[in-house]
Amino acid sequence: MNLARALLHDSPAPALLSHGRCLSHAELREEVIALAETLRSPHRLLVQVPFERSVEAIIGYLSVLEAGHVALLAGDDASAPYRPNAVMRGKTVVTLHRDPIELHPELTVLLSTSGSTGSSKLVRLSAENLISNAEAIIDGLGLEPFDVAATLLPLHYSFGLSVLHTHLRLGAAVAVGEWSIADTDLHTNLAHFGVTNFGVVPHMLQLAQSNPTLDPAPQHLRLLYQAGGKLDAQAAQIWSQRLGKQGIAFSMMYGQTEASARMTITPPSTTLEDPRSVGRVIRGSTMEVRDGELVFTGPGVMLGYAMSQDDLALGRMITELRTGDLGRIQNGVVFIEGRRNDFLKIAGLRISLPQIQERLNQEGVHAIVTGDDEAVRILATRDTTTDTRTLIRATGLDGAHVRTATTKALPLLPNGKPDKRKAAGIVDKQWAGAETLPKLAHLLGIYLEDVDVRKSFVENGGTSLNHVAAASLLGRRHALPPNWHHVPLEQILGSSGGARADMSMVLRAFAALTIVFNHAKVLQLLGGAHTLLLVAGYQLASFAFGLPSRRARVARVARTCLAVGLPTALVALIGVLITGTYGWSNVFLVEWLWESPGSTWLFWFIETYLVGMVVVTAISCVPAWWRLYARDAFAASLVLLGLLLVPRYLVAVFDPDHLRHGPLGAMWLIAVGVLLRNALSRAQQVLAWLLCAIPAWGMFATPWQWLYVVAGAGLLLWVPQVRVPRWALAPLGLLAAASLYSYILQFDILARIESPWLGIVVSLAAGIACWWLVQQVVGCVWPRLRRRADRRVERGLHTHDVGGESLGVSSVVGDEHAGHSRSF
Repeated sequence: MNLARALLHDSPAPALLSHGRCLSHAELREEVIALAETLRSPHRLLVQVPFERSVEAIIGYLSVLEAGHVALLAGDDASAPYRPNAVMRGKTVVTLHRDPIELHPELTVLLSTSGSTGSSKLVRLSAENLISNAEAIIDGLGLEPFDVAATLLPLHYSFGLSVLHTHLRLGAAVAVGEWSIADTDLHTNLAHFGVTNFGVVPHMLQLAQSNPTLDPAPQHLRLLYQAGGKLDAQAAQIWSQRLGKQGIAFSMMYGQTEASARMTITPPSTTLEDPRSVGRVIRGSTMEVRDGELVFTGPGVMLGYAMSQDDLALGRMITELRTGDLGRIQNGVVFIEGRRNDFLKIAGLRISLPQIQERLNQEGVHAIVTGDDEAVRILATRDTTTDTRTLIRATGLDGAHVRTATTKALPLLPNGKPDKRKAAGIVDKQWAGAETLPKLAHLLGIYLEDVDVRKSFVENGGTSLNHVAAASLLGRRHALPPNWHHVPLEQILGSSGGARADMSMVLRAFAALTIVFNHAKVLQLLGGAHTLLLVAGYQLASFAFGLPSRRARVARVARTCLAVGLPTALVALIGVLITGTYGWSNVFLVEWLWESPGSTWLFWFIETYLVGMVVVTAISCVPAWWRLYARDAFAASLVLLGLLLVPRYLVAVFDPDHLRHGPLGAMWLIAVGVLLRNALSRAQQVLAWLLCAIPAWGMFATPWQWLYVVAGAGLLLWVPQVRVPRWALAPLGLLAAASLYSYILQFDILARIESPWLGIVVSLAAGIACWWLVQQVVGCVWPRLRRRADRRVERGLHTHDVGGESLGVSSVVGDEHAGHSRSF
């Protein structure tokens, strides 16, 4: 079977479109056949094809296939061990040697298993693999002959190659160009060629958030499909809604190079059925779960791997693909729940940590390699490492996705094995302490002395892969002008723009100050505690509700509630046993249910916060509500608010004294926070604000208190970030992080210090100290709970979701996270 002949047609319809030339299918076929005649040889050749995104490169690739040769789609480093006979550069072939290479008759294309990471481990694919997969993708995405795709993905990458194959197989067209999702003229190019669909990987969607290409989208665009790494459920929901408003369908896919590209596809739709899933298995293939791992079977399964030239003579070595991904299948729908520890997926590339470790060993570098879906982390010994370039090169990744650090000796466990958890922590700590220019050099993958500040980010070697990380890095300390990536670095580094802080963090810090000032009787500005409830709901939706697993959501919220509830109970217990300022109902945080002797209502906010978080999380565990949230988060948030408004109005009738100061009357504000976070369109935002303002009217003692709360809701909706002086970012973050603890401790402190201003300072300082102490305790206890959960996994329980980054009570401040507070 000849792959080229399956892709070429004798049709006058457009096939390849570019600014330089446009070819019909018939013209493409004619040029390919003519070039292939010049490539004829008595025996099959191995031809390296450095696949650029150009019409000439596509003609050259197809000509290699038409002539019956094997196309090696990899860079020089990955190709070198296989000693290809020739290199096809565009339409020009360069002969390297004429020695015969034994090539299996079915072998058609060789791809790097790790995309562009430079690995010499290749995937052996047959024409049947690629044709069958192309036809299954056509069926799964509902592609039509009138469709026009765009080459936004590299063609040597299995995803990008599959876009080319599917459209040629169908008789559709491909607009060809070296385009990036970050290009300012991308919208013009897509519109010019009438592009109807294109593929993206998750980091491209990150770039597109601030790119006008899709707001509004080009007129003819009807479909956007995503693969190259799992997209989190919240981002999938946001993109589905954002595109759906313009009538553009969205589809998420799951695949691997070893499967010839795609394994599952979600049906394209303007409303995702379930953003947590990766869809159904493609036509003609099957998937099962074996020991927790997804196992794929079908005509797209590769012939096998190649490690050396001798392996190119091998035929089929496997009939099923063990994906290395953990998952489940429910009613035919596939869900990915994690990956085996040795494999990551970063920027659409499948990364093998043992391979990186082996390359470093070969370089004589002693290191521990860890990572997650954000970055590979390498901790190396100083005496075996001369520069970071060696470490970055070993991964084959762009510097934006690699973090390195050095140490005198590698951390080891008592059994002598590498302590990977501690190694990752050392890397992150050193990385967080680096200055701007060294970090930028690291992102660019060059020496610090090679950074030319007279040149722009792009001129220094910046790409779309490290664009987001560089923008985040530079924006923390400096003002970024429009098209900053084309501005000389010295102009950016010389600017004194402030950092950006999330409005949720600013509101928490402001509320903490006004609450303490109110109780110290130096200011009368009520409403801070109720605004904190709004922020609590907003951040609950931002973080915990981004997790698809019920267990993961409960674990995140449980950690948060324990970190707030236990210190409050301890303060109350000391009050019961020593100072006599609290009662047992305060210790058990049930003052809203039972007023014990000596108790006080001062902890009403903590009780409301805890009860509200538990109730909202419990509702999220109801399958019917969560399915609605997955499909339409705003609609589900409306239902949630409706449920919590019921006790609010019942309390107003039967127990008005507790309307403001109790869970039943005030926890609906947490539901409002969830609604605010999920209001995407202007109409939704206005409705969400009204649903805060109207029920809040008549609830407070003064109109100013009402105005404080509804103003906070408006700021969360319409001013998500504010620029602040860089020096103010750390103290602002500390105040926000410690807001709950300042609330807990202020009453006893202010009652014992005569000077109100000194009492304010001590209250805030004590809150920060308490927050820090809780962080240390949580940092010790939570990893142990995670390790216990991991041991349960080994016994067959699926507890993958117990871990993850902290929602908890932590607040990351300073340059590393640009002021994002994640305390509750």
